[in-house]
This record gives sequence, structure tokens and C-alpha cells, in this order.
Amino acid sequence: MPESTDVKRIDFNELKSGGFIKQNQKDLFTVRLRVPGGRLDIDKMVKIAEVAKKYSRMGYCHLSFRQSVEIIGVHIDDFDAVVNELAEFGQPIASCGPRVRVPTACGGCEYNPKGIMDAQKKALEVDKKFFGTTCHHKFKISFSGCPIDCSRTRGMDLGFQGIVDPHWEEDPCTGCTLCEKACLEGAIVAAEDGKPIFYREKCVYCGDCIKSMPY
Repeated sequence: MPESTDVKRIDFNELKSGGFIKQNQKDLFTVRLRVPGGRLDIDKMVKIAEVAKKYSRMGYCHLSFRQSVEIIGVHIDDFDAVVNELAEFGQPIASCGPRVRVPTACGGCEYNPKGIMDAQKKALEVDKKFFGTTCHHKFKISFSGCPIDCSRTRGMDLGFQGIVDPHWEEDPCTGCTLCEKACLEGAIVAAEDGKPIFYREKCVYCGDCIKSMPY
């Protein structure tokens, strides 16, 4: 009788749920890294590049649409080594499949003049609390610091935008009409005395009118 051998079965769906995505090439996988908000400090970027250079058999990384870094062409035999070396400097693996994905975010209000909300901070908070939660389908969350919506929140399962709801106060107003000039939507029209007339239905809540104020 032929000698029986144990055949190791690989659950590709389980691997994918842990951030290892099967490629066309035999035994090669894309390893997706968890980068909430798309922000990496420079030292960590350098270390990720070192791991990628060591284990990628295709010689490159990919920046995904949802701001994750993907190491392309990792052999299945190198999974443990890749995970362990990434963990040494605090870089976790992402997830795929029917669960809450890594949230995306723009730069927010830290350095962007248009920013209203701290999108990066919110992305980290949501990632910490909900990342990897099982759902009926992949669940995408995104944060935009203002209504320009660089993070395309309208196309996500759950999206947030920073806004400002403007209110006019008569006492400090000088009638300079700068708010009218700043409003590209035509939501503010200056009266003869310079005081603003506000058409709320045209407002996109960007806050440009408030930022134009000289006081």
C-alpha cells in the first residue's frame, strides 16, 4: 500500500482576512499593512522599505486606494518572518474580507489651511475601537477635514466631514464685505450698508467666510 501523507490545506479566505492576499503567481501573496489615515512617520517608512526589500520577490510596494501600504510578492514561507519583523517596530497587518477596514483620512486641520476637523485624530480613534469588526460585507469609513472631501466620504459606507455652520454677529461686524468675496458659492451677499445677507440653501459650510474676517 502507498504510504499515506498529510496534505496541508491552505484556507485562502482566512489568509485574506488577515491581510495576506493571493496573487496570480504561485505561492506569492500581497501583504497589506495597517495604516489608519494614511500617515506613517519617516522612520517607520524606512523600516517598512527594508522589510519589503528583503522579502518582496517582485521588488516593489503598492500604495492602495485606501491609503494602505502593500508589499507585493511575498512567498508563503516568509509570512511568519515578515509579520515578526514588522511587529518589531510596531507595524501591524491590515485586514480584508467582510469586516471593518482601516479608516482613511486627509491631513485634516493640522497643516491644511482648509481643514476644519482633525481627521487624522478621528481616524485613529475609530481604527482603535472598530478595526477588524466582523460585518456582513467590507465596511469602509473615511474622514475629510472639510467639505472639499478629498477622502471621498460620500462614497464610503460611513463618512464624516468637518464643517462650520456660520452665524453673523452684528456687534463685531464692520461691513467690510470680505465674507461676501470669500464665499465662492454665493451664499453671502452684502447689503447696501455692507452687512451680510445669508442664503443658507447655498452654503456648503466650508468656513471660508469666517476665515476671511479681519478680527
